[in-house]
Amino acid sequence: MTSGHATPEELERVSRLEATLDLATSPVGELLALGLLYLEPFHREDDAMHVFEALLAREPDHGLAKLWLAYAYLHHVMDDAALARAAEVLESLLDGDSEVAAAARMLLTEVLEERGSPRLDERIRLLEESVEREPGWVYNRQSLAWAYRDAGRHADALDQIDDAVRNATGIHPDASVALRAFEESITGRGGHRAAERLRGDRARVEREIEPGVGA
Repeated sequence: MTSGHATPEELERVSRLEATLDLATSPVGELLALGLLYLEPFHREDDAMHVFEALLAREPDHGLAKLWLAYAYLHHVMDDAALARAAEVLESLLDGDSEVAAAARMLLTEVLEERGSPRLDERIRLLEESVEREPGWVYNRQSLAWAYRDAGRHADALDQIDDAVRNATGIHPDASVALRAFEESITGRGGHRAAERLRGDRARVEREIEPGVGA
């Protein structure tokens, strides 16, 4: 088994899940956990996408399975066909559950950038809508900060970074696989050294503000 940087406990859990789960009949929550473990820490992206596609064959409107499938296409495949598929999946989530819809808007801006620089106003609109739906996240505010910076709105960018720092609260040690993955990769609240990296972002934006000129 390709293990990436998995712990012995994660190796044991994936081995057990693989031995007991059936894509056609097993509980969706357990299959989702297996797919997420395949993504991180095992780096078995093809296996993860196979699990997510199987979940969607059973439950075509499963928001988290769609979200993670799009995430895998965006971050691990990244060719034109994968980005088109990710965009299609994410657009189908924009009117759904607030949490999933917020994540879909944030990821969709990444897809649009990978496909060739979206209009800045469209990027800002999507990210503002993401933050409006989920103001307690880190990554949507961080992305909005950079969009504001690109628009010359440095003071607004700094405000977003400051709010993102306050939101970098970490993850409870007993969090489930699904929650841990969501907090690390989607909300950013559990991102590695999140607050430290945000402070670095703040310093970069501050350096771009000319002395004596309003932001």
